[in-house]
Amino acid sequence: MHIKSIVDVGGRVLGEASLSSVLPLNLSAKGGHGTMLLNGADAIRIALPSEWGQHPVLSFWSSDFIKQLAELKQPAV
Repeated sequence: MHIKSIVDVGGRVLGEASLSSVLPLNLSAKGGHGTMLLNGADAIRIALPSEWGQHPVLSFWSSDFIKQLAELKQPAV
């Protein structure tokens, strides 16, 4: 989770994690003209049609997504 998201919803940064992990290959879209193969969020090249559907699609959430998710799952009073 991004630090801005943590701070904006009232949380704290409790530690740190190594950034040396291997990033997964992603696609910028489900397929079609201009779909990019990504290493993490960095574009490597245009994805081949044979790669469409073979990798997860990189998605983006708003910085308050975790708060919205918690409110959605909170039981009604």
